[in-house]
Amino acid sequence: MAFQLVEHPRKPLKIWHMPDPGQFYVIGVDVAAGTGGRESDFSAIEVLDVATCRQMAEYHTRDLDPFDLGRMVARVGRFYGGAAEQAHVVVESNNHGLCTLATLREECEYWNLYCRPNPKGRMSDYKGLLGFQTNVNTRQYLVDEGRRIFRHIHRLHNCKSSEPPVCSRELANEIRAFVYN
Repeated sequence: MAFQLVEHPRKPLKIWHMPDPGQFYVIGVDVAAGTGGRESDFSAIEVLDVATCRQMAEYHTRDLDPFDLGRMVARVGRFYGGAAEQAHVVVESNNHGLCTLATLREECEYWNLYCRPNPKGRMSDYKGLLGFQTNVNTRQYLVDEGRRIFRHIHRLHNCKSSEPPVCSRELANEIRAFVYN
């Protein structure tokens, strides 16, 4: 089945590189309330090529509620399905992310979702394990992994490509503004 993405009139969807059917893609999703307005937080969908860590596409908006964001994630994930048919999606499951995950799983029947390890070793309650939780214990891991990945991207692209791996001004600003405490 072929999927087509149609850009929103206000252009929150940006595509820099079309999917390659032989590649694998991962999508990170940061979910906000979607209430709109200049002071509200942004929701973001970031699509990366697993092999090159190159940013492929981005959806960045204040105006989409967590349920509609889940529907958009499913469309983007199927569009960038590549060799896996569905891109692997990692949703931050704090607060509004639970609504997005429920929409993906139950309404959109999207199955290629990140599940965090169950500290009790039980897999029977898989719904409680969906998504990545950012908290005091995982925040430093995110910072350290982000640094490692960006060092890897820098080495990879300095050697093999003149294209910048991060295409989005919004993502670059988010990375620069990340609060470490």
